Amino acid sequence: MDTAYNSVWVYEYLEKLTQCSGLKAHHTEIQELHRAFREVVYDRRYYLVAQRMDRANENRGLSGHYELLRSSALQLIHLGEQLEALGASTSASDETVERTDSASVEKTRAEINNQIRRGIVIAWAGLEDLNGLITDELEGDKARKPFWQQIADKRFSPADYREFEKQLEDWIAGRQPEHEDVQGHGFQLTETQKRLIRLNVQRRHYLVALQQNSSGVYTVDQFLAAREQGVSFPAPPNADVVINGSWERTLAPADELAAPGTFRCPCCLELLSDTLLSDEGSWRSHIYEDLQHLTCLVPGCNVQEAEGFITAHGWVEHLTTGRRINEEYDRFEALERGEKNPQAVAKEPKTPHVDIEVCPICQWRPAEECPDPAAMFTHLKSELLYFALLSFPWALKPPYNLLAKGAFESWLEHQKGLEGLNRESDEPSNGLPGVGPVETQS
Repeated sequence: MDTAYNSVWVYEYLEKLTQCSGLKAHHTEIQELHRAFREVVYDRRYYLVAQRMDRANENRGLSGHYELLRSSALQLIHLGEQLEALGASTSASDETVERTDSASVEKTRAEINNQIRRGIVIAWAGLEDLNGLITDELEGDKARKPFWQQIADKRFSPADYREFEKQLEDWIAGRQPEHEDVQGHGFQLTETQKRLIRLNVQRRHYLVALQQNSSGVYTVDQFLAAREQGVSFPAPPNADVVINGSWERTLAPADELAAPGTFRCPCCLELLSDTLLSDEGSWRSHIYEDLQHLTCLVPGCNVQEAEGFITAHGWVEHLTTGRRINEEYDRFEALERGEKNPQAVAKEPKTPHVDIEVCPICQWRPAEECPDPAAMFTHLKSELLYFALLSFPWALKPPYNLLAKGAFESWLEHQKGLEGLNRESDEPSNGLPGVGPVETQS
C-alpha cells in the first residue's frame, strides 16, 4: 500500500477514535492526537512529498510507523467499545467482560482505562517517530526549489533592495539596549545580524515575485502601476491573519469565482481549504513553511537548511544537536545510487548550538534567576517571525507600520492577549497568528 493512501487510512481511523462514545473520558487526549496527526501529515503539505516518494518507489520506513498508528487506533476503538458495553444495560453485555457485581465491573473498567492510557502513549510515541521522519523529508525536499523561485533567483539584484536593507539596519540599531551607542560608531552589525538582513532581503524578493506572478489577487490597474510606476502592491486578502492574528474574511478580485470553502493565503497567495484554519497548529505550520523564518543564529554555521527551516521541529533539533539533515540525505542518496565513495557528511563533529546566551536582534537574555533553556527558543521564535514580517512591502505601510517605534512591543502584547484567549477556550480558534500562542518571559 502506498504512503499517500496509508496516511488517509490512518487519518480515518483516528477520526473514528474522536467519535467513539466509549472513549469520552479520554476525549481530550484523543482529540489532540487526531489534530497532531493532521498537522504532521496534512497541514505541512507532506502528502505532496508522499506522492513523489510513491512514484519513485521510495518508502523511508514510513509504512511501519503508519501501521503502528493504525493498529493503535484499532485497539483503542476496540477498548472504547468494551467500555461502552460495560456501561450499558445488563442485556447488552460484552463477550469479554463478566459482569457479576459492581466491584468487578469497576475493576474491569479500571483495567480497560489503563490499557487505553497505554495505547494512547504508544500512539503518541509512534506519531513522534513519524514526525521526525517527515521533518527530515520536508527539510530535505526544501532544497528542490519550485520553478518560479528558480526564475526569481536569476533575476535577483541586491541593488534593487538597498533602501529596504538600510531600513532593516536602522530597525536593528533601534532595538539595541539604551546604553548602546547606536548613533555614533559604537554600533556595528554583527555577522549574524548581517545574515538575517540578507535572508530578509531575499525573502522580500521572493514575496514581490509571488505578487507579480499571482493570478486573481490584484487588479489589472494594480499590476500596471507596479510594473510601470514602481508602486507597491497593496496588502493581499486576509493580511490580518498573519500580522495581527485576527480573522476577517476578505476577497481578492477573482476570489468570487473560487470554490466554496477556500480562502487565499496572504503569504503564498494560493487558494487553500478553510479547514486549514480549524486550529492554530495547522495554520502555524503553513506559515512556517511559507516564511522559512526560523534560521540558525550561530555565527559561522554554514549548514544549508540553516538558511531557513520550514518546521519548528527541524529548527529546534538543529540548534540542540547540530544535526545537518540535508547533508545526511546527500550521503544517503549517493549510497542509494551505488556510489562507492560518497562525500562524507560534515567532517567536523556535530556541535549543539545551545550556547546562544543573548538574542542577536535585541540583546535580550533570560533572567539569571530563572535560566530556562526553552525561554531563549521562545523569545527567538517571536523575534524571527516579526523580522520576517518586515519583508512584506505592505506591512511597512498603514495600517500595520511594522517599522514604527513601539510597533514590535504592541504586536507582542497582542500575541500575549491572544494566548490568554486561547487558554480560556477549549475549542480551537480560527484566524490565529502565524506563531500561535507566544510564551512570555519575565
